[in-house]
Amino acid sequence: MIQQLLTNEIKLHVDVLFQEYGIEQPATLKILTEHPAHPEHGDYSTNVAMLLAKIVRKAPLQIAQELQQRIEKNGCVQGLFAKVAAVPPGFLNFYVNWDTWSSGHYGAAKELVDQKNKTKILIEHTSINPNKAAHVGHLRNSCIGDSLSRMLSQAGYQVEVHNYIDDLGNQLADTVVGILHTQTEEPYNRFGDFCWETYAKVNQAYKVQPELVEQRSTVLHSLESGHSNLAWMGALVAERIVREQLEEMMQFGIHYDVLVWESSIVRAGFWDTTFELLSQTGMFH
Repeated sequence: MIQQLLTNEIKLHVDVLFQEYGIEQPATLKILTEHPAHPEHGDYSTNVAMLLAKIVRKAPLQIAQELQQRIEKNGCVQGLFAKVAAVPPGFLNFYVNWDTWSSGHYGAAKELVDQKNKTKILIEHTSINPNKAAHVGHLRNSCIGDSLSRMLSQAGYQVEVHNYIDDLGNQLADTVVGILHTQTEEPYNRFGDFCWETYAKVNQAYKVQPELVEQRSTVLHSLESGHSNLAWMGALVAERIVREQLEEMMQFGIHYDVLVWESSIVRAGFWDTTFELLSQTGMFH
């Protein structure tokens, strides 16, 4: 957005120059802005003065200085740039006022920010199964989601971050079955690490004890009903693990506005209503 604002402003003054000089502007003239290789040369730079030199028969630096004066007089691109410098052999270097940029209150950009503030964006990320501790792959996804939410917030959007907790899935059921039917004697500092071991053991046990797979189905139905000892056990396991996961994410500055528990969706009747509506569409079997 900054670069486009700057390019449009330069093009505006170049058009005026051609009109004042009474020279037709070549259709092949391309006005480009780029990030200089060295920070001391500004945040953006353009060589348009050197492109104009042969056409208007003036020294590049002279043209750059004329454009500099026009841009400064016009408000340094809607107040966004703290400094514009014309430097040999004819570059125009632009230095962003980052305080103004971060506020979002500059020229036409303020209207855009005000409009964005009316737009709500929901981002769901992390959403780890609450059956064992998080691993580095989960952290990667969380960092991507958190970075995206921060960028959109900085751009002026109203952002709400959700973390979806699948506390009715097979993975949680497996951990509950493992706690009930396998043995883990090793000491663990975190409950989630103990559940990692338990989850691995129960999946090995399924291969030699097929009847345990039926126990998974029993636990799943209990979790969905939400009224039995198994349901309470599943809820306690999920809550303890989610608390650990949230504490881990907080170490990286990752926060959430809403935790969406799948069990709440089911028990509030949202799924039953959705199922009924879908079944009436003719596309749902």
